[in-house]
Amino acid sequence: MSAIEATRVAAKLGDCVGFRVSADSATDAGIRPGDLVVVDLDRPAKEGSLVAVALSNGTGAVLEWRPPFLLPRGGLMATLRADDPAIRIVGVCVQLQRDLVL
Repeated sequence: MSAIEATRVAAKLGDCVGFRVSADSATDAGIRPGDLVVVDLDRPAKEGSLVAVALSNGTGAVLEWRPPFLLPRGGLMATLRADDPAIRIVGVCVQLQRDLVL
């Protein structure tokens, strides 16, 4: 299964944390490997929100919240059920940062 591996970065701003994207499950939403996604840990997810999800295998993903499902927006990752005990919604993606110079 393909997933966006979200790794914690050093910066933390209030109730938000940053995760570095390393796979392709949200490319159709404009989120690419190497991007930094800022996640609000306290904001409730609304239908259609992009959310950061922690998976029990130690990886993470950015997925679209369509209750009761979590949908990939690119790549080959399968649709997940939010009530799966192996999945935890970490927070809502609120900002994207991308390096323009590589």
